[in-house]
Amino acid sequence: MQLTIELPDQLGYRLKSMPNINDYIIKALTKSLEMPVPKKDAWTEFLSNLDHYAVETGINDLAENHDSYLYQQPK
Repeated sequence: MQLTIELPDQLGYRLKSMPNINDYIIKALTKSLEMPVPKKDAWTEFLSNLDHYAVETGINDLAENHDSYLYQQPK
């Protein structure tokens, strides 16, 4: 099967300089496609990475009084 893809110029130049481009691409794709795909839904994935998204604000009651901070409502 023939497949045409567009690559950034720099990547294309690097691939063209390799001696066995087809073998390299086939091995790379085979290895990549054989890797198991995680079966997490978006919410589970978000929760598992929650520490990555957390930000220290220095506001101790932000969770309880978020409306007052977001919308300038009284506490």
